[in-house]
Amino acid sequence: MTTRRRFLKGVAALAGLALTSEPIARGRRSALAGAEFLDAESQEVGEPLSPWRPGTMEFHHIYTGHGESVFHIFPDGTSLLIDAGQLERGGYELKSVTLPDESRGPGEYIARYIRRVNPHGDEVDYMMISHFHTDHMGCCSVNRGKTEGRGEDYFLSGMSQVGETIRFRKGFDRGFPDYSLPFPVRDPDTENYRRFTRWKMKADGLEMEPFEVGRLDQITLRRDPETYRGTFHVRNLCGNGLVWTGREGETDTSFFDWAKEKGAASENPLSLGLRIDYGPFRCYTAGDFNESFTGLDGKERNLEEMVAPACGRVDVCKSNHHSYIGSMRAEFLRVLRPQVFVTDVWDLLHIQPSTMERMTDRSIYPGRRIVCPTFFPLLKKREFEGAPWRSDVAEDCGHVVIRVCEGGTRFRVYYVTAHDESMRVKAVYGPFEAPPKEGTA
Repeated sequence: MTTRRRFLKGVAALAGLALTSEPIARGRRSALAGAEFLDAESQEVGEPLSPWRPGTMEFHHIYTGHGESVFHIFPDGTSLLIDAGQLERGGYELKSVTLPDESRGPGEYIARYIRRVNPHGDEVDYMMISHFHTDHMGCCSVNRGKTEGRGEDYFLSGMSQVGETIRFRKGFDRGFPDYSLPFPVRDPDTENYRRFTRWKMKADGLEMEPFEVGRLDQITLRRDPETYRGTFHVRNLCGNGLVWTGREGETDTSFFDWAKEKGAASENPLSLGLRIDYGPFRCYTAGDFNESFTGLDGKERNLEEMVAPACGRVDVCKSNHHSYIGSMRAEFLRVLRPQVFVTDVWDLLHIQPSTMERMTDRSIYPGRRIVCPTFFPLLKKREFEGAPWRSDVAEDCGHVVIRVCEGGTRFRVYYVTAHDESMRVKAVYGPFEAPPKEGTA
């Protein structure tokens, strides 16, 4: 009889097989939604990704197999790193494959990636932790050593390992400065992260600020703001249980009040979230933001449905909660209507058919789209072979890079190999047009 452990080991073996062969796209036409998505007009498949250029904007979804990390380069070269995870998943056979290998920690690989693509080398303007889960910030139990002689020493894991070679100028998280609302945060992994930020404030000049939901002027261009005045901005949509209503200076506190009254809640719905605008282009990103709850007034609510009207239509959407079960609700999708979804995967269960069906359902909203997971294991490809939604899902694995052209009118999606540090392009999807938007600013 096949035991569950043997089955899971088989799953892990198949997952590894999915990446060892690494097929390369060679000028093929994509069958996604019957459209011609593959386009090498500005970047040859098989060549290293070309450098960022002033006036363009990039989002780099960095794959390590240990969590989530997204590095942003804004049109003037201002940079933002959101999350850098490292997981404790010993004995968990459904974890996705570590890449490039185990010789370095994921935080070091993320830092090396940043130095390859960042126009300002090892200096990053903004650092943000979306919420206090280890797949987004790192942990104590899995690390690459511990600092010495810093007063409050800390383990090097995830974001704290990135910080060994990357200097951050300003940082945000959901709890600064006292980490007491809507309830106190006292777990060892968050305390390890706080020791890291305290040291960086003392030794490196890091400025930490409370993240203020609703603001349009907290994350701004720092390198050449005048050139892009009126064409670029970042809106703080949600964080720490607060949701912007779409009206200046107003937030919905119903989840915050519920969590404060209860004295506890999952970290996921407390995630920080942003909408990034450049010309007509818009991108939504919000950690693992998703939760249904009954407010203190007895009314049933869902956080995705609450944030959707304030966010409005976007072109690119980072999937909430890795596209896991219950996320990416129809009501949320009907408002945002993205052309591209990016799903940051570290678990084989992040490829969920129910979620994929909703994201590709033309009855929810019409039009062209593509779902881009950073990892799509062979096991899942076999399991869901022939499923209608497969025609809208990219078959590639690796770092997913969104590159927006000057002025924000067009963008492309690049898959870059994660097997090594060559930055070789595996596939190019696009171009996509960013139409004018109506609604909230």
